[in-house]
Amino acid sequence: AAAAAGALAAAAPAAKAADPIISVPNNFACANLNGPSSFVLLARKASFGYTQQLKSEIAAQGYGAWLNAQINYPTLPGWVGFESRVKSEWDIDIPFDDPDLCSFNNLIRNDLVRARVARAIASPAQLFERMVEFWTDHLNTWHYSPEVERFKSLEDRDAIRPNALGKLKDLLRASATSPAMLNYLNGNGNDKGAPNENYARELLELHTLGADVCYDEAVIAELAKALTGWRVKNNSQTSACPGLECGQVCWNDGRHDQTAKTLVFPDCFGPGQDYVFTIPAGLSTDQELERVLFMLTDPDELGEKTARFIAVKMAKFFHRCNPPGPMIDEMWTAYRDSYAAGGADIAAMVKKTLASKWIQCSKPILKRPLHLAVSALRAIGTDPFNPNISFDPGQRANDPDSLVGGFLNATGHIPFNWPAPDGYPPPCDQAYWGANQLTRWNLGASLFHGEIVGLDTDALDAVKAAVEGFLPNQPGLAMNYIDQIFFAGHMPDLDKVKIRECLEAGLSGADALGLAVGSPGFQWY
Repeated sequence: AAAAAGALAAAAPAAKAADPIISVPNNFACANLNGPSSFVLLARKASFGYTQQLKSEIAAQGYGAWLNAQINYPTLPGWVGFESRVKSEWDIDIPFDDPDLCSFNNLIRNDLVRARVARAIASPAQLFERMVEFWTDHLNTWHYSPEVERFKSLEDRDAIRPNALGKLKDLLRASATSPAMLNYLNGNGNDKGAPNENYARELLELHTLGADVCYDEAVIAELAKALTGWRVKNNSQTSACPGLECGQVCWNDGRHDQTAKTLVFPDCFGPGQDYVFTIPAGLSTDQELERVLFMLTDPDELGEKTARFIAVKMAKFFHRCNPPGPMIDEMWTAYRDSYAAGGADIAAMVKKTLASKWIQCSKPILKRPLHLAVSALRAIGTDPFNPNISFDPGQRANDPDSLVGGFLNATGHIPFNWPAPDGYPPPCDQAYWGANQLTRWNLGASLFHGEIVGLDTDALDAVKAAVEGFLPNQPGLAMNYIDQIFFAGHMPDLDKVKIRECLEAGLSGADALGLAVGSPGFQWY
């Protein structure tokens, strides 16, 4: 097994920096060069991991119908029941008057992590869960930051999840006024006379326009004034937001800078072509936020720059690390048209980047550790509600042996645990995510040898028994079974040959399954 692991490691693609957008002719057509079908590619790209059931669903419904159903996830069969089960298992749907919310209980923080893993493994709304992952990083707040830890569950429930496939402006507003974000980037203490620029800076650099896009310090200073006056009812601020419960948000016009503001974005549309946006005097805290978000999302203002920035990031999340320029153009056009019609402009962009027209142009993207672990658990049919499941994130003595407190902690990818405002590095940052190769390669062996506690042992044992049933006399059939459950029959030839050679030499079923999960081909989606 060790020799096979070495051979497989040698075949792994070298990490490199993400490529820029590539230019292709407008009439460029993608071709299937005997690779995976569009159904398999969609199953990989739009979910936390291919399963045979998922491939069958796409084939039965049709590519476009399945994608539309995922976009309209609340109507998916089984989704309402699944969400009810998640909320009954873990304390994530917390009312504002819950004493645990204001006093803070570790259970609240840990249950959100557990629910995140369970939803990734088994939610029928796989595309929705991938978009929740995308926006959680894009609009990052650190779970362990003071005052954020108690309110991250509220942000996930009230800001990210309701808007993940909705309207960008609504999502930005929900994020800006979430108790987690207001505490994390100091919006809660942003007052007239002493404005705090932290959120204003990140709103432009990380959330909308991108870094170094036609704004300067003067713009940030004016924007910070426009965002003054917001308050959160924290446990330590009993006088804030009178009459509200802990975690609720209000605004205080007495602390808001109501003067007129002029934001001059230099050279925004070319040399000497400034973009100027004015905010009249006398507006309330809430009204000024509305004006700011209009400026950043309306296609006739700065909305195109925002939409294109997000489109590129989204395409690199789903499609490939150097997405085709015409696809980005289509995503922007879809955003513009949907915005004008009052539709779900985020969903419109997602549908373009996953459109059948482009899927055969997609390229493999490195799975981040959560994605890698979950894709293995999905392939074997893990039940996240199995009595053996724990997903404990590190509060007990045996947690270093658990999936979250062990593997995800060792690889630096516990959900919601990135301290900086930029969120976890994107999948295309191969230099970052590829740095912990040994731990990634060992994941499979740890899974199938029972070295990770708190998993669905029924699913693990069933898959091991199926492979062992072919051994030692039918190693080819054992290899084909492994290929089908993890790769839809498209395991890279070199990986397949090496594992089959090991099976023929007497490798156990557990070791073969572990090698498949640790193989170079399984590291990508």
